[in-house]
Amino acid sequence: MYQDIVKYRNLVVELVMRDIKKKYRRSILGYLWSMLNPLLTMLITAMVFSNLFRFQIDNFALYLLTGQLIFTFYSEATSFAMGSILENGSLIKKVYVPKYLFPISRVSSSAVNLLFSLPAMLAIMLYTDHEITITLVACIVPLILLYFFCIGIGLF
Repeated sequence: MYQDIVKYRNLVVELVMRDIKKKYRRSILGYLWSMLNPLLTMLITAMVFSNLFRFQIDNFALYLLTGQLIFTFYSEATSFAMGSILENGSLIKKVYVPKYLFPISRVSSSAVNLLFSLPAMLAIMLYTDHEITITLVACIVPLILLYFFCIGIGLF
């Protein structure tokens, strides 16, 4: 399987680029929307929870945004990966391509969207004066594990 991914890496890159372009094709803000969307969602949710329910949790907005980013990635990656083979059925019928490349490309495009959203989280960290430490770099490991978990769910 790994050898096929390396062999067809250009196809996987093109499929990821196609998915990203298709997602932001009709958007005026384009790729900027992937940063603004989690920020605006977090802003509205944080206002509702902090004013309506009166939670006094330090860095509540940051916790909320982190959870929303991870959940959105998982939800988007798994749901799109599960239907990716059916969506690309015409391509599969025309040319031999390993079918598992399509779920991998969909999960990878969701991962790229997550990477676009991470500057929003960094902006919230700076705005709330949250301490930026070396453990921020360690968050890469769980994100990589989540990426492979989403590939596994999508392939299932």
